[in-house]
Amino acid sequence: MSTRPRHSHRVRPRSSLRLGVWITTLLVVVGGSRAAPPGPDDGPAAPRAPASADGPAERSRPLAATPGAIEARARRESLAAAAEDGAVVLVLAAGPARGFTGRVRSDDFLYLCPFPAADGALVLFRDGGAIRHRVYLRPRRPSAERWNGATIGPGEATAAAQRFDAALPLEALVPDLAVLLAERRLLLVSATAPADGRERLDGLLTLLAEELPGDTVLARRDRRRRGREQDGTPPNAVVVRPAAALLTDLRAVKSESEIARVRRAIDATTAGLIDAARCIRPGLAEYQIQAIIEFRCRAAGCDRQSFDSIVGSGPNSCVLHYQANRRTMEDSDLVVIDVGGEFEGYAADVTRTFPVSGRFTKRQAEVYDAVLAAQRAGIAAVRPGATLRDVHAAAKAVLAEHGLDRWFLHGTSHSVGLNVHDAWSAGRKLEVGSILTVEPGVYIAAEQLGVRIEDTVLVTADGAVVLSRAAPKDRAELVALMAEEATFDLAPPR
Repeated sequence: MSTRPRHSHRVRPRSSLRLGVWITTLLVVVGGSRAAPPGPDDGPAAPRAPASADGPAERSRPLAATPGAIEARARRESLAAAAEDGAVVLVLAAGPARGFTGRVRSDDFLYLCPFPAADGALVLFRDGGAIRHRVYLRPRRPSAERWNGATIGPGEATAAAQRFDAALPLEALVPDLAVLLAERRLLLVSATAPADGRERLDGLLTLLAEELPGDTVLARRDRRRRGREQDGTPPNAVVVRPAAALLTDLRAVKSESEIARVRRAIDATTAGLIDAARCIRPGLAEYQIQAIIEFRCRAAGCDRQSFDSIVGSGPNSCVLHYQANRRTMEDSDLVVIDVGGEFEGYAADVTRTFPVSGRFTKRQAEVYDAVLAAQRAGIAAVRPGATLRDVHAAAKAVLAEHGLDRWFLHGTSHSVGLNVHDAWSAGRKLEVGSILTVEPGVYIAAEQLGVRIEDTVLVTADGAVVLSRAAPKDRAELVALMAEEATFDLAPPR
């Protein structure tokens, strides 16, 4: 998250400040009481869910609880427990996507909440010895749901089904934060993932500054400091700081349910790669191969692709994130296929390189075998206690032995989870349950020869399990697979 200058300031609204959809939503008056007496299990007072134009929010029947509701609550407990004493944790959901096909989401919110909620927010805080969980949601609108499908709104039924202490209307967020921060002096925020995250956070803090009591001010900081005196923070300031480090630590190690979702995404992806290999031949377009893989992913239950598919042949094999996928493949080409389905929010990331003709030339075979040896060395370096740098060093050393390391243009590994490049801290050591890629590559543009081989790997107590091993990568296996009968009868594009 970008930061403002490191001095305390009172954030005041300006007529020229563009506060966007977030403030518009917060300022909507939906009626009803602003406050309610505290309940025995909900900590400080929180507003009641007000009636909307479509009826009382409490009486709107929310969607059924997802199986992850209990696990999501446990994650929130861990996050709140890891936060400093006196902290309030705020996690913003993604804003509404523009148009019919836009995709904007907050991975941190999805990690902590068992359902998506446009413009929603999570608030966590300690109340005595207990941790309180609140979610703030737009009221349901049956008239809109007739067009776009059911949503989850505020109310007691939502709170009970989704394992929150309270599910409140979005308009109550700022007043509630002001009450909580009257006694607490630290606000930890996750708002960096949504495309409009900074704008929405700026707008929220502008409103919050006007609600804070007395001479309380907001002081935005980019990281933890030793003390208020050292960084000039006055005693009447509420420090606003990113929660990124805490959430990165939590998301770095996957639970059994997360591993199962990654496996499902990978199984769909490798099935697509196998079918694609059977169909690759000169004269077909890159996008036709892309279509086979994405069809298999969707047919296996994936919601979407975790990133734009890369099918790069010939010169495009040397473009690391090539995405046009419009070229017609030629006999002498290698084609790099880097793809991944997404199952219930969790990503796969697998790359294979194939000879379009079905046979490697001598030069192609030399480079391919070197990259495969480098990848195997990288996988062998994966174990608890190792770092991503260790894995990279092992792979790069093999390519250096073959005189190819100058064409190795990227890192060897990244974490995989809710995001295909998932949250990870530089220098962090691998643990049992970490999931990462191992993907060395060589890109010799002058020869139009690019090779990348990538697997998604799970760290275990004994080392590593290659989750994507179902997709062949030995040269002989690839050639044999490509010689099998084509799964789809594809005609070259006209």
